[in-house]
Amino acid sequence: MQELTIECHQVIERLEERGKDFACIPSHTPIEFPAPSTSPIVKDEHGSLAPAWSTVFRYQSLYYANTMTVYKGALIMVFRVLDSISVDSLYDHDTRETLMLAAARFICRSFDYHREAQCGGQGNFDLLFPLRMAYDIICAKEPAIGTWISGLLHDMSAGRRGLLKSAKSLLYIGGETVSRERLTGQ
Repeated sequence: MQELTIECHQVIERLEERGKDFACIPSHTPIEFPAPSTSPIVKDEHGSLAPAWSTVFRYQSLYYANTMTVYKGALIMVFRVLDSISVDSLYDHDTRETLMLAAARFICRSFDYHREAQCGGQGNFDLLFPLRMAYDIICAKEPAIGTWISGLLHDMSAGRRGLLKSAKSLLYIGGETVSRERLTGQ
């Protein structure tokens, strides 16, 4: 377990180095735009309903968008491996949770760019892994966003976001298929 922990730390370090190298080129940096009305609605700290995020990300190209979302998904995956090991880590549990939640929200805020018409549905396949990683992290902490992600995956598998039947397998969550009716409470 200690060796696996060390390897996880090395992978995180390499991912972060590559992420910094990639992000230091201005054309790779996403630009923030106001969030569309399709963003999920959550309760804010005062109990009022509000958009989950105020801005979404736009990129210079689909390549940059895919690179950033897969990078964030990979970070979540490695942190989840660390969570499954009961060995001391350089990252305490709260730090891992905070970093994973930030990465998951980043993935979600990138989704609108992937589904834009100019991408022609090409971004959907590359978004499956990051969306699944984001779902696993956000679902328990922010159920409204988890429901939103499940709805996106359902729409992708049904052809509403580009026909991508493989997205349906990602809806097999926790031993049962998440139905559209269960997502909406109908």
